[in-house]
Amino acid sequence: MSDSPTDLLAKVLTVSDGVYHGARQDTGGRGLTEHLRTHGFDVVDHRVSEDGADPVAAALREMSDGFAGLVVTTGGTGISPTDRTPEA
Repeated sequence: MSDSPTDLLAKVLTVSDGVYHGARQDTGGRGLTEHLRTHGFDVVDHRVSEDGADPVAAALREMSDGFAGLVVTTGGTGISPTDRTPEA
């Protein structure tokens, strides 16, 4: 990654209890990361959060703090009592 101000920087957050706990593969996050890279973005962070407003909000705050780029989320694919992704 260069320090040029024209760099397209991105971070990806996958929200999924299954992926977070190792029960599922993160195909959505990996696919999104690849898509962004194909379109010229330098994906500088890709992480996974469990479902729930607090964990998702905390991850988004941490990922966006001081970051001047694109933060993209994927997931929240299951309907469960802990699925509070939109609220976060």
